[in-house]
Amino acid sequence: MRIDSGIWGAIRFSTFTAEKLYDYFDMTGRYVGVIAFLITFGIIVIIIHFIGILADKVVSAASLGLLTGFSDFIRIKLNQC
Repeated sequence: MRIDSGIWGAIRFSTFTAEKLYDYFDMTGRYVGVIAFLITFGIIVIIIHFIGILADKVVSAASLGLLTGFSDFIRIKLNQC
């Protein structure tokens, strides 16, 4: 998923990156488009990677909370018997 999203986003947003390269670094030449594509691709892949790590931590925390709540429920029911 990261590579597909990175390629799609790099194609879509590399013109924006190329404009910023033109403005900030006064870059001209025939390779600016390729450089902009690679920079945009790398940034998108890194962002999606960190979103995946964050989502994994959230799911792990939620599932641990669910298991803890379930075990507390069972312990309470066993103590009532």
